Amino acid sequence: MVAMVNNTEENSKVFKSSGDECPNFMEDNDNSTMGQNSLLGEKYDWDSKTQGMIMSSFFYAYFITVLTGGYFAKRFGAKLMFGAGVGATAILTLLTPVAVRWGVTPFIIVRVLEGIGEGLTYPTINTMISQWAPKLERSRISSVVFSGASVGSVLSLSASGLMCKSKALGGWPSAFYVFGAIGCFWCVLWIIFIYETPDIHPTISKEELFLIYESEENQLPQKVRHSSYSKYYLN
Repeated sequence: MVAMVNNTEENSKVFKSSGDECPNFMEDNDNSTMGQNSLLGEKYDWDSKTQGMIMSSFFYAYFITVLTGGYFAKRFGAKLMFGAGVGATAILTLLTPVAVRWGVTPFIIVRVLEGIGEGLTYPTINTMISQWAPKLERSRISSVVFSGASVGSVLSLSASGLMCKSKALGGWPSAFYVFGAIGCFWCVLWIIFIYETPDIHPTISKEELFLIYESEENQLPQKVRHSSYSKYYLN
């Protein structure tokens, strides 16, 4: 957002009213504008109200799918819903520079749709963890998974700043194209390698299944429930 907005026009209004009262204000804001000019790409004259609407639009529908994502994961499968959420967000990220050029309203619509997709991810990944992680290890695995999201945010923010300053990449639109492409590639890997539950995985061993379903005999897959391993692991 910082790289997309033309703050020169917005700041000029403030300069006129505050320049006489606070001479240092002009100098400080000139330095801020110079730093912002190093961020490349087309600039838009959005006032603070418009920027606020754009930023908050992501959450207009986000809370709906956060609350209902668990139901959809149980109803349609966590693999499908998580993949659909990430995939839709990745595609919409690729389309964001186009939507921005069309106007504020298309941009806000894209942001709302991204919020719907992102809202599915947290409840559905919890469902995946509950289906794949051994009962006694779920807390630790959840901590690793969700800390990965925080680390990814830090890395992507840093990388986005570098891309916004890159003449070779074309400025801020490149951040949307790069991360959108990464998201689409990730979805392909998700579809190929991830299975809904352990018992339908083609290469999982009976020992691994018993480790996952340990202390939950009633949930053991039929193909291994009566195996000799069950007495060993469940006694």
